[in-house]
Amino acid sequence: RKKDVIESEKKLQNLGYVDYVRNLSQSQQLELKENKIQNFIPWSSVWKENSMTTPCRLVFNASLPTDSGFSMNDILAKGTNNMNILVEIFIRWRSHMYAFHTDVQKMYNSVQLNVNYWCYQRYIWQEQLSPNFIPEEKVIKTLIYGVKSSGNQAERALRMIADMSKEEYSKANQIIQEDTYVDDCLSGQNTLDDCYERADEIEIALTRGGFALKEFTFSSHDPPDK
Repeated sequence: RKKDVIESEKKLQNLGYVDYVRNLSQSQQLELKENKIQNFIPWSSVWKENSMTTPCRLVFNASLPTDSGFSMNDILAKGTNNMNILVEIFIRWRSHMYAFHTDVQKMYNSVQLNVNYWCYQRYIWQEQLSPNFIPEEKVIKTLIYGVKSSGNQAERALRMIADMSKEEYSKANQIIQEDTYVDDCLSGQNTLDDCYERADEIEIALTRGGFALKEFTFSSHDPPDK
């Protein structure tokens, strides 16, 4: 279990989602050190044994109160809930002659946090999880699960990226806007060829904004390994 936690955090580091403060530029280190906001987010580990890609995940708990009596989530605005209605997505999905599904890989982490806000997303880490060593300070450089505003920020980013290609790929843009629920996209077309075309367009549009898709599953085909 300890090894799983270390590997999970290492994955965040290798992907560039987090970093040691010592690795930042001198100006960034100084800004963090002198910032009036010195917020550290506690973390814990959770396991999802049936997950093929992330059986162990670090979860950051921004809801834990600080010495002030308030947590970071207490003072953050969640934003307006503009999520699509799931039952309507399912009804449309089942009405197509051929259907397809995909999901956005690490959707929250795909949205980079403004450098000025790194001070809110700091945490303590020791790479061997050993009490014999002094832990170090790290920063989370992207949106992260456990912070109240992350969900709506990520969803907004996804829709903005889709809008950038709406003139070129209007049908793909409509699918992203209407048939996406958090990081899952369920839609379809009247022919398999149209499904393949929409899938290519969706992937092109979202890749332009730094979002990556795991794979697509299509009607009458076995799902890919991922």
